[in-house]
Amino acid sequence: QENFKGTIAYLAELGYKKIEFGSFANILPEADAKKILEDHGIQPVAGGSSIANLLNDFGKEAELMHFYDREYLVCYWPWHGSADNKKADDFKKVAEELNIVGEKAKKEGFLFAFHNHDQEFVRTGPDELGYDIILKDTDPELVSMQLDVYWTYKGNADPIAYMKKHPKRIPMLHLKDMDDTPQRGFAVVGDGIIDFGKVMQQGDAIGV
Repeated sequence: QENFKGTIAYLAELGYKKIEFGSFANILPEADAKKILEDHGIQPVAGGSSIANLLNDFGKEAELMHFYDREYLVCYWPWHGSADNKKADDFKKVAEELNIVGEKAKKEGFLFAFHNHDQEFVRTGPDELGYDIILKDTDPELVSMQLDVYWTYKGNADPIAYMKKHPKRIPMLHLKDMDDTPQRGFAVVGDGIIDFGKVMQQGDAIGV
């Protein structure tokens, strides 16, 4: 907020080549942000919003995608409100809406991905989780998965197992670590309890 240009310069100095974000409009004009990213050789690769915004104002999201020449549009929240007490039919509805946005994204020439939290790993059947329904009922040609490693573990599921089972559905990972407390909160990668060696090895194996 205070030093956007300096922050981007520091990221570039650290070696980052790509960045994911929604909008910088609350900090500085998008055109200025784009110029600063270009000046430091950092490529906008992904960004997005909630399913409600993607359905209700897709044109605005698409315009921002094209402006930054991003590859992936991402749905970061698939619910119209709370994620509590969801059943199988709720996840089927999520899959239906993700397919709708995925079709629109395809027509615009960019890819579409769904980002999970822990709520999607609620049990919906004897051998099925809500996330499984989303995977099963979304069209692989329209919807990819941006698998969040932390939230998957927080939902008591195994991100490595999902990568092994669905190698072509997961082109991106979100990485944050989990602290060793009953609350299982965020930690800096490497400071927590997630084995990122195994996570990254499997990610490399499937071409994340």
